[in-house]
Amino acid sequence: MSQFNSFRPGASCVEAIHRKPCSILGFGRAILCLGFALALASCGGSGSENTVALAPPLPPSAPSASSAPPPSPVAVAASTAGTLRTCGNEGEDACKLFEKDIFNASCDTGLNPHVERCGCILKGFRGNCLIRGFCNICRNSTRHRPGTADLYAASWAQWALRNQREQLAIDEPINWVTHLGTHNAFNSFSDGHQPRVLDLTNIVTGGILGTVKEILDAPNQFYSMTSQLDLGARILAIDAHWSGDILNNQENARLCHSITEGGVLLERTLCRNPSIDIDGDAFPGMRYFANGIKEIRNWLDGHPEAIVILDLENYVGCNRPHCDGDPAYVSDPLRTYLGDRILPRPGAGEYDKDQPLPSRAEMLAAGKRVVMIFNDKPRGTEDLGFSESETVSGFFKNWLQKVQDFATCVDNNPDPEVTEHVGPANTKRGQFTILVEDRTQQRGFNELLGLNFGVFSLDDLRGAARCNHTIVATDFMGSNLDGLQLGRRQDIPDFTRHEALVWSWKPGDRGQNGNCAMLEASSLRWVSADCTQSRRYVCAPRRSESGTSDRSKWNMREDRWKITTASGPWQGGPAACAAEFPFDPAKDDTAYVFSVPVNGYQNDILIKQNVAADLWLNYTDQAREGSWVIPRLNVNSPPIADAGPDQTIECGNNVVLNGSASHDADGDALTYTWTGPFGTVTGPVANVRLPAGVHVISLAVADGKGGVGTDSVTVTIGDASPPTLSVTLNPSVLSPPNHRLVPIVADVQASDQCDGTDVDIALVSIVISEPEREKDHKKDHEEADRHDPGKDRERRRDKGPDIQGADFGTGDLEFSLRAERKGGGPGRTYIVTYRATDSAGNAATSSATVFVPHDKDCDEDRPKHDATPASACAGGRDRGDGKRDSVSAR
Repeated sequence: MSQFNSFRPGASCVEAIHRKPCSILGFGRAILCLGFALALASCGGSGSENTVALAPPLPPSAPSASSAPPPSPVAVAASTAGTLRTCGNEGEDACKLFEKDIFNASCDTGLNPHVERCGCILKGFRGNCLIRGFCNICRNSTRHRPGTADLYAASWAQWALRNQREQLAIDEPINWVTHLGTHNAFNSFSDGHQPRVLDLTNIVTGGILGTVKEILDAPNQFYSMTSQLDLGARILAIDAHWSGDILNNQENARLCHSITEGGVLLERTLCRNPSIDIDGDAFPGMRYFANGIKEIRNWLDGHPEAIVILDLENYVGCNRPHCDGDPAYVSDPLRTYLGDRILPRPGAGEYDKDQPLPSRAEMLAAGKRVVMIFNDKPRGTEDLGFSESETVSGFFKNWLQKVQDFATCVDNNPDPEVTEHVGPANTKRGQFTILVEDRTQQRGFNELLGLNFGVFSLDDLRGAARCNHTIVATDFMGSNLDGLQLGRRQDIPDFTRHEALVWSWKPGDRGQNGNCAMLEASSLRWVSADCTQSRRYVCAPRRSESGTSDRSKWNMREDRWKITTASGPWQGGPAACAAEFPFDPAKDDTAYVFSVPVNGYQNDILIKQNVAADLWLNYTDQAREGSWVIPRLNVNSPPIADAGPDQTIECGNNVVLNGSASHDADGDALTYTWTGPFGTVTGPVANVRLPAGVHVISLAVADGKGGVGTDSVTVTIGDASPPTLSVTLNPSVLSPPNHRLVPIVADVQASDQCDGTDVDIALVSIVISEPEREKDHKKDHEEADRHDPGKDRERRRDKGPDIQGADFGTGDLEFSLRAERKGGGPGRTYIVTYRATDSAGNAATSSATVFVPHDKDCDEDRPKHDATPASACAGGRDRGDGKRDSVSAR
């Protein structure tokens, strides 16, 4: 049996009373223990005021190098004490009877009360303590496994996984890095979750008794959450349900494994269902949620460089069916114990799934050490962490082991509810990818039915590392599952599955063979080597090694890897890559630098390039032994060009091109070159004129050291204004009204602010102010012949309409109008209209007039709007000698 299931020699009477009913201790010993407990209470044995005067002694177990002693309790306001749990946690006073419900012991799961000397009952005259009191403090029982933690801390698996996660990928977005973790982390054997039904059917051949398997309440883990973190878990998946007693009294948020779809009664019954383990916690599924969060906080206090992802499957106080209870019982513990360490959600708007999360280095610099992910947030916690729907690709049916295709790195679940298949190959830049192992009911009944929720094999885990799944949640992490699988019930550690997630270093290599990392051709694994050896170099596009924080061009699945033909010592890598693979915008628009893969997918792409010889990687601990880094190269960072936002401007106005937002990470002086329809101009700000239309203007920014950044801006030149148009007709007066057809010449002037004079002109109409006379003009001609019998006689014998030679719809500028008017009328006016149209279709019209007076004094006949001079319309005909002939008109 485990330490949890035994009454340890030397344990205090108070611990014995807590852990076992008095009836099984023996009547005499029970009476003695009860009397001692009463005496302890009478001297203030569990009052918190007695604990502050004396530092608590070490826990019964020897201190672990990997598990720091718990900190002192967090002070909380009395108004939220019911949601926070201020007693019973590690290093705190054991809870008194009225400070807990009937489902929980005086100490949290995995802890026992210990009688310790503290405070002072009687002081001397000088204030010195004469008689010290006793305190009942919660100390380790099965929460910490110091020996196992030390064993893992000394293992190669711990060294290699930590090296990958915390040193190699320190500048990578946290959601681009593989994290080993645990599924249903709270549901552990060490916290009292035990099989409720035994199945002895698995008797295998050879006479060997198979493992006793559990059907209901099968633990997902052997180790407590604290031990899981000690053993390298960096993602904990936990569940929160709302439950109380049979009458729904003493309701609280609980860490339990239950079902919500069957209704509240079933949900709470499954949480309450007791274990058959008679000397363990009777109701481990009713553990306070606040106690679990405080356990995580205590571990973080002892490990200041650790970052933990907490995936909360929440069913308390959220906006969904089967989600009841008071959200404060979830939100208060999170805000109080983890609040300022939780990475905040960026803004209240829609989550940008293409924006990567901060890196480990950035999170630690900001004091953020927890990434909170909710399936459903409790009401009022919109600012607290992220939702699965926004920061995790897919949903539970995409994540199970049994539906993974590790060749393509995408799930292949045939379930019709799965409408989108996801995985590292098609995940957004701002999302995690998750793999989940589910052994909750793998033992016993489900195996007989052939059901399988998905169990990771070692090859599966290697595939997960190769694809770079960023969250890998396992069951029974760190436990031996071979043969009889005794690790499900006993502290028998096994780190084989940890090792399967190491994609980089060669087993056994911890940097002891040299200070530079090398890809070994024979094993296709990394080894440490003497930096002076001659090897070829690995090159890739710029990343963290160039010192840039601009991740816009980084790719988690970077597949552009090159190997130099040149070889030399490790220090020659930067020069060799720069010489053989310089910046060439005509190829792939990137400069290659001495580099190293930072995840399993990149490493897999590299080793598939027929690595025939050992290769240097840009990874070293030369600066400080054991502190492996990707060194910052002396590489010129190209400037970042910014041509400004796109513009829409009305034609005729200057376009202001502004590239002053461009910048250079090295602080170099920059030159700016703009290229467009105008040719080339220079300077950070330029004023240009552009014709109507859409134009893409290019900006090139150079730093004088070979670095060039480019950007472009789209400028749309609009044309909403019509052209200007003026019309002048010559002659503008036809006198005398002798019925002749007189040639007219139009002078049309048009211009446009966009097209200049390149405007389409068209004669639109000629309108007569009076009805056209429908008769032969014979008598009129005879009358005219008597006055002018000369050579114009034949010219005047024209017939037909009063408007002739006008080609409407074209740019016709010459036509003829008849010098005709109605007898007894005020005279005739011809209104001639032209239209000008620019290339954008904008049009303007303008008109001019030709006037035919009634008689010799046209001033009297002329319309008021006609500005023709009186001399131009005086009666008679110009004889060429400055005098006019008098012509009578009818």
